[in-house]
Amino acid sequence: MEKYIDKIQDFLDGLLSEEERNSFEKELATNDELMEEVRMQKKLNEVISSRIEASVRIDELKVSLAKNREKYFVSSISKIKNSLSTPKVFSLKKWTITIGVAACLLLGLNFLGVFSPSLNELPLLTSEVVRSSNNKNEVNDAIASFNAKNYNESIQLFTALTKNAPSNSRFQYYLALSYMGKKEWKDAKDTFIPIAEGNSIFREDAAYFTAVAALELEDKKLALAYAKRVSKDSQYYKKAQRIIKK
Repeated sequence: MEKYIDKIQDFLDGLLSEEERNSFEKELATNDELMEEVRMQKKLNEVISSRIEASVRIDELKVSLAKNREKYFVSSISKIKNSLSTPKVFSLKKWTITIGVAACLLLGLNFLGVFSPSLNELPLLTSEVVRSSNNKNEVNDAIASFNAKNYNESIQLFTALTKNAPSNSRFQYYLALSYMGKKEWKDAKDTFIPIAEGNSIFREDAAYFTAVAALELEDKKLALAYAKRVSKDSQYYKKAQRIIKK
């Protein structure tokens, strides 16, 4: 098993050669200890990605609040100061406007996923810039396009990568996520299902997004079936439960 340990991250990043990947997956199918190591490394990657994504979203929120601060609050404070010199009747309308502004800010927080992330919120993909690989540049270009929400380009790039490495579940999974980003729900579903039915480390993630795509296609039966495949160990378990309870 020891000879496989240093290849775990390369496997997760899709940087192994076809021969190396086949050998690794063969060992993975029979070695529970190695499977657990892969799962732990995958979770670590997910935590790092979520922290990066959360930081980006908080920065976006700060910029949004800063832009609106002077418009909504500084001007309001100025008006309040001016009104103090002249007694006025309490205005329900003004308070309604203030409450409305607060409500808009809360909606903005929800929109950014701070309080209630949407079911079809996509993960941030991590690039590999250290390890060497024949297709490292192509992989990183595809990931960069996805993270930039240039889904047309990421679909094109991941399609090419999957054609060159048809057994690479990571490329297939990222291609399916790109279809999700473009809201091509059927293509996403059809690409996720073989992954969800397989034995790769992406099977539960793929099962969750299959359920989401099925919901978008108004196929509640299929959505329920795949949402139930998401275990408590998955980062998508709570969201899957939301689908089940719908």
